Amino acid sequence: MSFIQKLTMIICLSLLLQQLSWAREITVKYRDTPVDVSTGFIEYNLIESSLVNELFYNSSHMYALVRLKDTFYHYCGIPNKVVDEWSNSNSLVSFISVM
Repeated sequence: MSFIQKLTMIICLSLLLQQLSWAREITVKYRDTPVDVSTGFIEYNLIESSLVNELFYNSSHMYALVRLKDTFYHYCGIPNKVVDEWSNSNSLVSFISVM
């Protein structure tokens, strides 16, 4: 195997491993298939909450994935403005109650 072939193989493998390391599939309650949040989703940094632990949002599909305690739930038809207001609210749980 020539140097160029070895180098090409190393580059291809490193790119493949990089893609695999970014993939994150989430199991969502009431959904048959897992959701890959590595493409098309924004992960929000949330304030510390006793109930709401993670939030992913896909604006093109208006689709939110929310981890409440240890379980992910999905919400469809959620406008970007609502997700932004919720993620920036002082109390994530209170904001859910108002909605």
